Amino acid sequence: MIIPVCTVVTENCYKEFLLFKTSIERFHQCEWYISCDEFVKENIEQSEMIHSHHLIEDDNCDHVINDEQQNENFTKLILTKFDICTEGLKHHPFVLLIDNDMIFTNPIDDGIIKLLADKSVDACVCPHMTDGYGDEKITGYFNCGMAFISSQEFIDHWATLTSNHKKLGLYYEQKPLELVLKAFVTCNLPMNYNIGWWRFLTPQTEKRMNLFNIQDQRLYFGKLPAINFHTHTLKALKYNNQGGFLTDFLFDSMGQCFNMDYRAISEKYAELKNENI
Repeated sequence: MIIPVCTVVTENCYKEFLLFKTSIERFHQCEWYISCDEFVKENIEQSEMIHSHHLIEDDNCDHVINDEQQNENFTKLILTKFDICTEGLKHHPFVLLIDNDMIFTNPIDDGIIKLLADKSVDACVCPHMTDGYGDEKITGYFNCGMAFISSQEFIDHWATLTSNHKKLGLYYEQKPLELVLKAFVTCNLPMNYNIGWWRFLTPQTEKRMNLFNIQDQRLYFGKLPAINFHTHTLKALKYNNQGGFLTDFLFDSMGQCFNMDYRAISEKYAELKNENI
């Protein structure tokens, strides 16, 4: 089954997008719905499976650093997520809304796809699972970097709360996601999905790293296939990259596997690191 992927891509994350695209397409056929800036629109591959929409005027934005103009630009950027999800849902029973600082190492479970394709759930989402790192009461208990959505009404509610997040005192689109979930039938994805660096930062949670293992030349997290990792790989950040350890671990672990998919991903990573885009 085709996975309809919705993502936001700008010049400063274009390399990470290309790496992410390489990784997920090793496991799934994808149709892409992309909100982008002028640079990406001019440079991205054009095909019947790639629909790029020039919706972003300024990618000088950030939500981590304290800069009012960059924070405002970030809000404008994230609101375009909902536009491309709406476009994707016109053509598919569900969409995968996902950030492009992702590396896939195993395919998405068929059971998850079936739930969404049958519209048995409105969304499948990813809890942060930090177990106390940071303040999830403020930033949100769910990570909005990866969500499967099958309901346009879900998108509409999320967009409305996000567009008013400052007035409501909510953290960008992430805290609004948590509130929207209360009105819909949703499924929480397990810890082997959206494996982010924030899940390994305390003396207790860093022990989770011991759960990674290799089975049949593939990466596992405990007894479950490690589906995808959420960590910056190629983007120049305006702040300290706390996830660098996870990126290093991931590519070292893939190198230990005799796996042609992992080899292709690693080769793309090396190529992009040395390429001036």
